[in-house]
Amino acid sequence: MPDYLLDTNILIAAKELLPMDIFPSFWQKLYDLANSGYIHSITKVKEEVDRGNNSDPLVSWCNTLPSSFFISFDSSIIPSYRTVISWSQGCSIYTPAALAEFSRVDIADAFLVATALKLGCLIVTNEVSAPQCKSRVKIPDVARGVGVGCISFNDMLRRLHVSL
Repeated sequence: MPDYLLDTNILIAAKELLPMDIFPSFWQKLYDLANSGYIHSITKVKEEVDRGNNSDPLVSWCNTLPSSFFISFDSSIIPSYRTVISWSQGCSIYTPAALAEFSRVDIADAFLVATALKLGCLIVTNEVSAPQCKSRVKIPDVARGVGVGCISFNDMLRRLHVSL
């Protein structure tokens, strides 16, 4: 079972802040963590990354990861997905547009929270809780609502005793 599930924004921010050609040791360490099974993501995150340019180094790097890194959505996650969607729809604060966006099948957020709920792992995201936000369902808020923890990328690296 993975300890951590990475959100799309973690991979994109890392690519922007730590370019692969300048920080190869960072990317090797991230690969090693993936290969060891400490970190994972989901196929919906891979789909979001793949929407970029095929010459994007992040797309190429993701294609080198072990096939087990990106966890597929399967029938065992459906009850957790229903819980996540039910929680969001039960919150009267969100606009109909926010709820529709959160439940889109081409957006990873709800699937990420559902997978973390099913597998009992932490979500690693750059999103920040905004419980009064009406226009967007934020990962940390829905995660907290269904009992899933969220942490920052740096906190994950500290917990894994990574230093570069």
